[in-house]
Amino acid sequence: MNGAPSFAGVLALGLARRLGLPDTALLPDDDGAAEPRRLEAVREDAAEAEVLALPWATVVAGPAWFAAACRDVPAEVLGVESALLRTAAGAAPGAGSGGGAAVRSRGEFTLYAAEEPPVLEPSRSVAVSEDPAHALAVAAQAPADDLAEAAAQAWTSSASLVPDDGAGHGLEAPVAAAGHRVSGGILAELGVLTVPRLRGHGLGRYAAAVAMDRAALEGLLPVAHLRAGHPAAHHVAIAVGLEPVGSRTVLALG
Repeated sequence: MNGAPSFAGVLALGLARRLGLPDTALLPDDDGAAEPRRLEAVREDAAEAEVLALPWATVVAGPAWFAAACRDVPAEVLGVESALLRTAAGAAPGAGSGGGAAVRSRGEFTLYAAEEPPVLEPSRSVAVSEDPAHALAVAAQAPADDLAEAAAQAWTSSASLVPDDGAGHGLEAPVAAAGHRVSGGILAELGVLTVPRLRGHGLGRYAAAVAMDRAALEGLLPVAHLRAGHPAAHHVAIAVGLEPVGSRTVLALG
């Protein structure tokens, strides 16, 4: 099945629903096709365009003009940020006349997912709080780029880490938080934030494991979209058992 993981069916269903495709559109092939099949998800009012690459399928999503511009471009080239940006900028309505819509890159992302959350051992130094005020307190200390990357403002469920005395009594302000937003009805898109001065102590990893556990309890598949060039975030993902399953290259339109 083209290197599809055991949870590929659930992942494919959630991604298809997020992109507005039929539920079965992204299911892996059973015949082991040598080349990933190519699909288009046309959305005329989309504010973004993207190329989603899975081992068994590549999806070009965005307005019709974007899909048309990508048809003759090899899939391996479309996944390159600079190449996709050139393709879109040259085909955008009004391109070359000075009146075309702006096209900007949002970056290249690795898509991670995991069928099961990691084994979560109780901590002797931090307690888990589900008080949204604690997540907000961590977010208030995060740099703007980190806040946007984690998409904390869109979390529908969150968990924060609060230093305690070993008996569950909080001693200090929260030090990390993680949460998720639901995508495609069955995917939990994870985000993690750690107070900047406390990074490098495993807090983000523990918070991510808690968030994955919460997502699994809700019957959701934990996934993460991590931008290239952020090695710490990728290390955390791998440490909690998330595995790379594909990539996304995303553009902002207009």
